[in-house]
Parts: sequence; C-alpha cells; structure tokens
Amino acid sequence: LEAASIASGYALMLLAEQLLRASEDRERPPGGLVETTTSSFPSAHAAHSVVWVAIAVAVARVLPGWGARTAVVVASVALVVVVCATRVVLRVHYFSDVVAGVGLSAACFAASGIVALLVGHLRHTAQPG
Repeated sequence: LEAASIASGYALMLLAEQLLRASEDRERPPGGLVETTTSSFPSAHAAHSVVWVAIAVAVARVLPGWGARTAVVVASVALVVVVCATRVVLRVHYFSDVVAGVGLSAACFAASGIVALLVGHLRHTAQPG
C-alpha cells in the first residue's frame, strides 16, 4: 500500500506541477548561473526532491528503533533543503518558487497518504457478508 501511495502521490505531483507551471509562466530571476528554458514557478527540482521524504517515511516504518527511523527521515529532509538551496543560490529560482514546489509536492503526497490510510482502514474493518 505504501508503494501505491508514493506512486500515486508522485503522479499527482507531476500533474499539479505541470498545470501550475503552465498557468503561472513566471520569469526566472535575472543573472542565473545555469541555462534554463522553462518558467520559474514552481520549482520542479524542489517538488521532485520531496519524493525522498515520502520514501524515507515509508522505509522508517519498518526500521527498528527511533534512532534509525529519525536518521532516515532527517537525511531525506536535509536532501530537500540542499536541493532547494542550490536552486536559489544558482539564481534559477526565487525563494517562493522552491517553497511552492515543496508545498505542492508535500500536499500531493499527504493527500495520497490520507487515501492510503483510509483504504487500509476500510480493508481491515470490512464486515464479511
């Protein structure tokens, strides 16, 4: 169920990110240090990096002990922070672009996770009949 939740959350994030990017069409910051061709808002790199947090949360559920669980999730969050920081430092995104990318992706994975929890609950409480 976790894999289906992550896959559906990722698919939802891809769709939402493309729709938002097409509707907003925000110019990138001036003086970027790398070549870019698409619009700035939201940051796709930031949005895509959140999948590592979703995977870490799923993996943490099966790891023994709080230390290992915490380490996996903290490492994934650190990865997201690094990805977001590089996008701003390279001047290819405004800070609001990366915040929006992370927020959009987190919302998609949260919605998918809620659906998975509901499905799991309904599967385990179904009355024979």
